[in-house]
Amino acid sequence: MPKVPAGLEVSGAYLLGIIGSLNEEDVRPYREKHGLTHIEADKWYSAQQVSDFYYDLEEAPNGLFNLVAIGINVAETVTYPPEVKTMEDALAIAPQMHYGGWRNGHPGDIEVEHLGPNHVRFIFTDLPLPTDLVYGLCYGMVKRFSPPDTPIRVARREQENAKIYDLQW
Repeated sequence: MPKVPAGLEVSGAYLLGIIGSLNEEDVRPYREKHGLTHIEADKWYSAQQVSDFYYDLEEAPNGLFNLVAIGINVAETVTYPPEVKTMEDALAIAPQMHYGGWRNGHPGDIEVEHLGPNHVRFIFTDLPLPTDLVYGLCYGMVKRFSPPDTPIRVARREQENAKIYDLQW
């Protein structure tokens, strides 16, 4: 598990998606173990506690599927500004959305590279979250903001301390 900066916190609004994800039955025991059974949107939670939950879940049976499902659910439930209606709108504020979910420390960096029409790369550096969760977040964002019935492709790879995701829609 990565070391999380002391004092770093995560917004409850960014955690609501861990409740009621596709695989809630598998996830609930881990939420209980890590004290994340009741989450409030306007509260802040220890990033170490949340990271421990995610990495513990990653090691569990079906961990990959549970983390992807949570990531998709978070992307679908997190509140974006009302003017964000398209994928381009969402991409324009991706760094703001990333950093806005954390306080009292540095959660790692995000870089957004536009590679062509309907193709973008996210590079996360020193992010204290599992790769499969972030994959779900990326997939969920494209699913939420691209036109209906659009084919979606998210490819991922890791390079040193970076998690790299190519999103196409």
